[in-house]
Amino acid sequence: MGIKSNRTIASYFNRFGATGTDAVSPAPVPPVEASGGTTATYTDPTGSYKSHTFTGPGPFNVTVAGDVDYLVVGGGGGGASGNGGAGGGGAGAMMVGTQTVTAATYPVTIGPGGGGSSGSGNTPGPSPQNGVAGSPSSIGWPSTVTAPGGGFGQGAGGSAGSVPNPGGSGGGTGLSGSGGTGTGDPYPGSGPLVSPANGWGNDGANNGPSPAAPAWGGGGGGGAGGLGSSPPAPAPGGSGGPGGVGLAIGYRYGPPTSDHPTAGDIYYAGGGGGGTNSSGAPGGTGGNGGGGAGGAGAVGVDGTTNTGGGGGSGGSGYNKGGDGGSGIVIIRYEI
Repeated sequence: MGIKSNRTIASYFNRFGATGTDAVSPAPVPPVEASGGTTATYTDPTGSYKSHTFTGPGPFNVTVAGDVDYLVVGGGGGGASGNGGAGGGGAGAMMVGTQTVTAATYPVTIGPGGGGSSGSGNTPGPSPQNGVAGSPSSIGWPSTVTAPGGGFGQGAGGSAGSVPNPGGSGGGTGLSGSGGTGTGDPYPGSGPLVSPANGWGNDGANNGPSPAAPAWGGGGGGGAGGLGSSPPAPAPGGSGGPGGVGLAIGYRYGPPTSDHPTAGDIYYAGGGGGGTNSSGAPGGTGGNGGGGAGGAGAVGVDGTTNTGGGGGSGGSGYNKGGDGGSGIVIIRYEI
């Protein structure tokens, strides 16, 4: 795709071939001009930007070419239920990078979050205990960028855990064995904000060393920034495992607000917390980045809309699992 700038095409414009007057004062490169989504302009410590935020499908229409940054997050997986602690949903994968765009229309899709388990019935099995996987989000560049949805949370009993639950980040489970596999790579913790080809994501957790019935706790779903966790050992009264943390990568959807004064405090793609069948113990916390908390003998909390967060697991008595949060796409460029 050629040499890429981390910001604008001006960084490499006419660097090696300028002569005469142009070598002293190179012609300015016009900023990108585009429409689509919900737009905002803002200034932060890294520069002045225009952003296009998509919370639903639509076209990104470019009329003046240049370089843009993008963030794509898949929909989160739904949380599980069961007669015991069940697993939280995994977060959608996170994709981040820079793309050179020409004057064209690029389609954007937003993945819905997967539904939480129905919470009905009392027969162990794949349904109704397991949640539903999240759906992918994408931008139709010439080489389409697709962020897979998160894995579903697995139920707590019988054959509920007999089907795999991978995703951008894997879902948690209420059974022994491993949690769902994250198809994304773990975030390295530093370096350029360019994700790998399969995005960032992590594995979900199992029910770990949780004590025997009646104090079971389920594992948390994975997040873009960290693994889901099993309940603590020994689980105090059967606490649920926390969901994996999401990532704050500095992409704003608009000007600073009182809730988000800096770009570094906006997280996406947190995992859902595991549930517990003990009403006297806490459900697992949702991962920062929209992950829903697990229920403590109660329904699981939904993942936050347009974060790609996983849904929290329902608690005992086949309480409903939380729905996964829908995904999001943000495209920005310097102005």
